[in-house]
Amino acid sequence: GTPLVPNATFRSFGAFVQGDFTVTDRASLIVGGRYQEVKAATETTPGISEPLVSRTDRTVVASANGIYQLTDDLSLIAAVGRAFRSPNLVERFFDGPTPEGSGYQARNPDLEPETSFNVDLGLRYRNLYVDLEGFVFRNEIIEFLLNSMYEAAARTGSEATPATYTRAPDPVFIPLRNAVITGLVLSAPAW
Repeated sequence: GTPLVPNATFRSFGAFVQGDFTVTDRASLIVGGRYQEVKAATETTPGISEPLVSRTDRTVVASANGIYQLTDDLSLIAAVGRAFRSPNLVERFFDGPTPEGSGYQARNPDLEPETSFNVDLGLRYRNLYVDLEGFVFRNEIIEFLLNSMYEAAARTGSEATPATYTRAPDPVFIPLRNAVITGLVLSAPAW
């Protein structure tokens, strides 16, 4: 059969710097920055006639994390940062029926990378007997990749193709311009 993903390379390069600073006897700050470059390129693949495609995404991201000890056991933690994620090979180049058998995914080599601005605020209680954490977070994601696939309907042949499925309005990984994800995370280790 025809390959669903062409032969391809995915290379990621990054360089980062980080500093850890003691502000007071109860407060510390960690700041960092990273340059990242990601290149995805298709290669000649038997059975695939699509033109070869190469895409490089580059960015600089940074974060700052602060910890303030309210007591010997209780700390206030805050973090703010910018993140980046380049689409993977499947998101860019997969073209065929989905493994779940419920749809058809078309390739989209022109996807933009996701970027986000993230804020976390929480408390950590830790002593000899207890280790508890609770955080609220807000992530604003630009170019959030949403998988909007061909809907499985009216399959007519033994091999799934775009023609044998009813297409959803946007039958590929599509970016939402601005997604906001908020939440609460509570954690305690299991002994």
